[in-house]
Amino acid sequence: MMDIARIFRESDSIIGIDLAAKPGNPTGFAILEVMNVRTILVKGDNDIVSEVLEIGPSIIAIDAPLSLPKGRCCASDDCQCSGYGISRQADRLLLKKGIRGFWPLLPTMKPLTLRGIHLRGAFEKHGFKVIEVFPSATQKILGIPTKKVGKEKLCKGLTNLGINLTLSH
Repeated sequence: MMDIARIFRESDSIIGIDLAAKPGNPTGFAILEVMNVRTILVKGDNDIVSEVLEIGPSIIAIDAPLSLPKGRCCASDDCQCSGYGISRQADRLLLKKGIRGFWPLLPTMKPLTLRGIHLRGAFEKHGFKVIEVFPSATQKILGIPTKKVGKEKLCKGLTNLGINLTLSH
């Protein structure tokens, strides 16, 4: 297994964002600094960007699709590019491995995808490295329980990796 602690120590801080599709809904925000995690809730794109600028992380990990399927120039169903579909190659590869995700251009996912793409662009303009993450797939691969099994078991799985948690409510 990979040395999670070594990976995290190489970075000053990492921000994980559990993005809400609508800016008015709370977005989960986790700040990881030297194997310590604290969580907060943030609303609105301006507040999210402000928090990121204040922290100045080396990596921003967003739990939302951050790109359109190959061949798509937009998310419109009326555009010619809609013939390229609603899923990406990575989505289909995970499905072949038994990991079901939500395709970026499913009607219910479009707002989240478009918001994720917008925020990725805003962060990259400020020089931040942004990655797309899929926590439940990562948890499945690493053998960490999901919150569906219980928050306590999820927290124990994370602490077993050496991560110290400070959760806000």
